[in-house]
Amino acid sequence: MSCDWNVLPVRGLMVLLELLLYRSSQRAEYRADELGARVAGVPGMVALLDALDTRAYSAARFLETSAHTVRPEEMWTALRGAVDAVPGFETERRRRAARLEKLRVDQTHPATYLRMEWVAGLPYEEVGADAPHRDSLPYL
Repeated sequence: MSCDWNVLPVRGLMVLLELLLYRSSQRAEYRADELGARVAGVPGMVALLDALDTRAYSAARFLETSAHTVRPEEMWTALRGAVDAVPGFETERRRRAARLEKLRVDQTHPATYLRMEWVAGLPYEEVGADAPHRDSLPYL
C-alpha cells in the first residue's frame, strides 16, 4: 500500500484551518452575546440563555404534540401555559443536566452555561433598547 506524501501537508492544513474557524466561531458567539446584553441588559440575556437550556424542550414538546389542536389566536397563551407548567425542581434538574452535558446550541458554540457565566460578568445592567410594549410580548 503506497502513501501519497503530498496529501499529508494538505490534510494538516485543513485540520489547522478547522481549528481556527472553530475558535473564531466561538469568539463570534461571545461577541453576539455581548451585543445582546447591551440591548436587553445582562439579566435579560442570562434569562434567554437559561431558557435555551431549561424551557426550549417544553416548548418543542408542546409544538410537536399540541400545536395542531390549539386555535391560532390562543397559541401563545397555550404555549406559555405549557412551559410555565414545568415544576421548579424539573427546571433545576434540566439546568444541572445541561451543565453536566455541556449543552450547547450546536458544535460550533461554546457551552451555554459558559456563555451565561460570561454574560453575567458584563457591565450592561440597564436595558439598552426601548420597546413600548416590551412587558406584553410573549417571551418563553
